[in-house]
Amino acid sequence: MSAIAVFDERATDHPAGSARGWEGVVETIHRAVGPAPVILAGSRATGASNEGSDYDLVVVLPLRRIPRALGRLSSARAELERTLGAPVSLNPLPRFQAQRGATNLFVWKLHHEGVALSMPDDFAFKCPARFRVTPSSAYSYLMTAVFLLLDACDAPAPVESWDDARLSRGVRKALLHVIQLRLLKIERYAATLDEALEIVDDDQMRLLTSRAHQPSSWFATRELVLGELTGMRLPAGVLRTLARNAQYASLSHLRGKRRMASLVGPHPVEYELGDAAIGLLRAVDDDGVVRADALAVPSRHLPAWLHAPTGDWRGLRDALREEWASAHALMGL
Repeated sequence: MSAIAVFDERATDHPAGSARGWEGVVETIHRAVGPAPVILAGSRATGASNEGSDYDLVVVLPLRRIPRALGRLSSARAELERTLGAPVSLNPLPRFQAQRGATNLFVWKLHHEGVALSMPDDFAFKCPARFRVTPSSAYSYLMTAVFLLLDACDAPAPVESWDDARLSRGVRKALLHVIQLRLLKIERYAATLDEALEIVDDDQMRLLTSRAHQPSSWFATRELVLGELTGMRLPAGVLRTLARNAQYASLSHLRGKRRMASLVGPHPVEYELGDAAIGLLRAVDDDGVVRADALAVPSRHLPAWLHAPTGDWRGLRDALREEWASAHALMGL
């Protein structure tokens, strides 16, 4: 199913409880950037959301317009958060990328899960039914699961004090990423975890899902995700490394960060940040505490020119998450 008509029945999960509520969202975005396709993504689009779920919104713009639009989109996002009373992500998608659904998993998911809140007649939003899993897309999608688990736990606090609701959300989302990737490899797909579990005959997945609020499930899911990542990353040649790092430097610049030093790096920044995030995930002991010496591993993987907190687990996690937004391949080449 491609992104569907305005105010489809799945798009009723809105505080206003009506199409008018979605019209207000679109109007806010159009005031910021003018008429443009607006697509609702994530759990609010699939019907798997709860009261506290984020609103994931994508606006499709010509690439040349995005640099000047970022500031206005940031203001629109803040306005929408006040109106909706929940976190909002409002991301621009280059118009040329919107047609790359065969190899770009982010775009493919938009086509198959997204709800079109605004779709001008002159914009053709077509996507192949089949997604071709590449090493790059698989690695990046599993790394998103790594960051979901990093955000789900309350390390370095003891596991007894971890927030049950945050644990459950993070574990379930990470499990969904693992199952979705497995399904895509056999040309199947499911938008929600419950639908995926009906297809995949995996007792471990069902058990972890039923106990997603427990710290033990977080640790088991961590090992599952890291196991899936084993051997996933392929060596990158000189030209691919340069291309990936040039994209990272460009996207970082749009976010107000100077990362030109990445252009001369020997490895893709995506891989260096990924190794640091995996090291950070492994640094959490079974009791939830993070040993000071364990932080040396993720810190060692950071690019030499990236100055980030090295003695604070949460500070390093937040720094990695912010850099990952410019480095990962789901929006990329």
